[in-house]
Amino acid sequence: MQQQIEARFIRRKGRQSMTPPNQVEALLFDMGGVVIEIDFDLAIQRWATQSRLSVEEVRSRFSMDTAYERHERGEIDASEYFEHLRNQLELDASDEEITAGWNAIYVGEISESIGHVAIAKEQLPCYLFTNSNPTHQVAWLAIFPEMIATFDEVFVSSEMGVRKPERAAVAAIAGASGGEYRELERWAELAHVLRPLPVLVREQQRLGAEIRHVLWLLLLTVLLTAEWILRQRSGML
Repeated sequence: MQQQIEARFIRRKGRQSMTPPNQVEALLFDMGGVVIEIDFDLAIQRWATQSRLSVEEVRSRFSMDTAYERHERGEIDASEYFEHLRNQLELDASDEEITAGWNAIYVGEISESIGHVAIAKEQLPCYLFTNSNPTHQVAWLAIFPEMIATFDEVFVSSEMGVRKPERAAVAAIAGASGGEYRELERWAELAHVLRPLPVLVREQQRLGAEIRHVLWLLLLTVLLTAEWILRQRSGML
């Protein structure tokens, strides 16, 4: 299942550096669909064997609804959410059986992404953010321990009490990682923050002026040389 992620600018504070302010200082990765392949249809197929409904009916009824989101924020526990699924999908299953289907969604690591993370970590801190719940957290920690350990820190929605794409989620991660959260809509402020350093602008302007000065001198030299040649040929010199 693809997950769409809002892009946000997070700039780390308190750093004394001569580098331009638009330099990347940290990377934040999503989990599902980015570093781990997930497929909720695997859970649906498992649950269909425990329901009087067909696979198609279970698939049409399952949704990332309010209860799903509350579960990911840690506002309700697994037992309460599983009871919701039991009623919604007409399941005749225990919490343990529902959990088995719930954890069947993990297909495997996305190796290309993991390779990019490994390369990035040589230069930058890398963080992981996931909309998840305690049951899934136990599962992915057990299935992908080495991959999870690759990241400097893992942010989990059910522990934070917020989930993406909520603004509070990104703001909380920015603060926890020593950064500063800024809305893309605040374009005027962003333009100010991301503008080149004044000294660099001045250097570029000075260099441009010097280049134009040299070009004019070259053009004048060529014209004077051409005039001298013409005068010599016409016997004026």
